[in-house]
Amino acid sequence: MPTIGRPRRATVRQRRLTGLVAASTLLASAFGMSASIADPDRAGRDSSAAATAPTAATGVLAAPGAWLVGADGGVFALGSAPFLGSAGGLRLNQPIVGVAPTTAGAGYWLTAADGGVFSFGDARFHGSTGSIKLNRPIVAMAATPSGGGYWLTASDGGVFAFGDAAFFGSTGAIRLNQPIVAMVPTPSGRGYWLAASDGGVFGFGDASFKGSTAGAALPAPVVGMAASPTGQGYWLTGADGSTYAFGDAAFKGPTSGAGDLSAATRRVVAVAATPTGQGYWQFTAAGYALAFGDAGDIPGAAGSSNPLVAAAAVPGRPLPPAPIAPTVVDPPGPLAPPPPLPPPPPPPGGPGALCNGRLATSLTLDASGSAGPAVLVGTKGDDVIIGSYGKDIIDGGGGNDVICGLDGDDVLQGGDGDDVIKGGFGNDTIDGEAGDDSVLGELGNDRVSGGDGHDFQSGGFGDDIVIASDDKEVDKLDGGDGLDDCFISAGDELWFCEY
Repeated sequence: MPTIGRPRRATVRQRRLTGLVAASTLLASAFGMSASIADPDRAGRDSSAAATAPTAATGVLAAPGAWLVGADGGVFALGSAPFLGSAGGLRLNQPIVGVAPTTAGAGYWLTAADGGVFSFGDARFHGSTGSIKLNRPIVAMAATPSGGGYWLTASDGGVFAFGDAAFFGSTGAIRLNQPIVAMVPTPSGRGYWLAASDGGVFGFGDASFKGSTAGAALPAPVVGMAASPTGQGYWLTGADGSTYAFGDAAFKGPTSGAGDLSAATRRVVAVAATPTGQGYWQFTAAGYALAFGDAGDIPGAAGSSNPLVAAAAVPGRPLPPAPIAPTVVDPPGPLAPPPPLPPPPPPPGGPGALCNGRLATSLTLDASGSAGPAVLVGTKGDDVIIGSYGKDIIDGGGGNDVICGLDGDDVLQGGDGDDVIKGGFGNDTIDGEAGDDSVLGELGNDRVSGGDGHDFQSGGFGDDIVIASDDKEVDKLDGGDGLDDCFISAGDELWFCEY
């Protein structure tokens, strides 16, 4: 058996800073509106976060990330993966059992044991089995390569196809020795594999059989499966981290029995391959990502009071080459000005713009067809509010709102609830207020605060002021591009802040 190095446990690369800075009063004068609020138009709470700022280098990959999912629908974003929402605040009929990322890595679907599907980010809902009486519970989910559909599979191997996902067969009518636990599509999307807990593998469509561990005495049951990028191989992963490679899938570890992964708190729940096929990540019930081969370390850990049941990786992507800085002669001249902001898009002829991939809840909350300014106030539910191309004042009120200011120097207030607020183009003043908010300044010299709660605050492109609230919750701050001022409280996490 090949020998390999020990797995790399993810380490927190963010700088945890201590010291109290009471800076939330900087925003107090900007908001004087009363809260009001709307009816939910989709299950789950949408949110977004900026990816890790790129490092200037040629041929370097941006840091990878991952989403880990709890049985209660809570989603934990690690590394560069953005938090886009969760079902953690919903009353679910059945626990969440699987997650599938979109092709762009800007969204994901969650599926429950009854086949209910919850979509976030750029993931589109294509159907579910939530209203169907199933013979066996759903255990896994996989998206098509196009991102225009997905499959659900049950523990008996029954397969349910939605969107542009095609049905190629199932084991629903076969008596299995052990239940199905994983499903992986081929790179073409014209086939898929199903894997059972004893390592039995079943291929359908253009998914060719490359081997299995069925009939072997395994130290722990198989819990996950990943395919090589060519579609000519796959890995099976046991709950103890044991990895079994077939076809052209390269074995990168760990050897059977290595480490302490068999302990209950270290149980592996999912696996994902790198784009090259020369490495993979294993995700544990304790909330860590273990990297093997050329898989990059994913910083952070997911802390959940509910068991973590599934995970999906967001591999790092190549970064553009850095410009060559000119040589400075003595005496030095003035610093080169920062690159200009991109021009704003022209205003549309009427309402109907999208905010975080969604239409406004109602026409009264959509000013995207107006030059502005506009004053918009939400309702008592979960609103999607879209501003004009002028200087807007928007109050989300209560509920889990999604707010987009679009162009102009806007004043945006989330109110109560877990809100997603995106400033757009302009010098915006944004306050998430109470709740676990994601507040994104985007383009312009913005002043951003998350308010009370466990918040993610990002300045985006421009010279921003990013403020953490003075509470006991841990906030994450990202200044983004530009010369930023970041004000933090004890225990907050500062990712990037150039000053």
